[in-house]
Amino acid sequence: MENNIQLSSKAKSIIEDENNEIYISIVSLWEIAIKVNIQKLDLLNSLADMISEADAQGFILSPLTLASVLNYQTLVRHHGDPFDRILISQSITENLPILSRDANFDLYPISRIW
Repeated sequence: MENNIQLSSKAKSIIEDENNEIYISIVSLWEIAIKVNIQKLDLLNSLADMISEADAQGFILSPLTLASVLNYQTLVRHHGDPFDRILISQSITENLPILSRDANFDLYPISRIW
């Protein structure tokens, strides 16, 4: 984690704090898989290895629920990216903060951490 300069210091400290439960959305993994498949993203390790490492560190996989899908259709389209909107919908539905540097997330009733 310490070598990822893309993360803010606040994000790093939250992830590294063993007292926090860290969730990874299946939607994020799906988006990574798509980007790798269409060659828009190169990974140093396989997605399977990334998932195994996250599991070993105690991260919790957050499934896409029907409630989040249904909530998605009610979201105002402040954000154009469908993956980001479903993550926002999950954040609302599951009442979980979301870790993102994207300030457009602030247009929704969620707690964005960066």
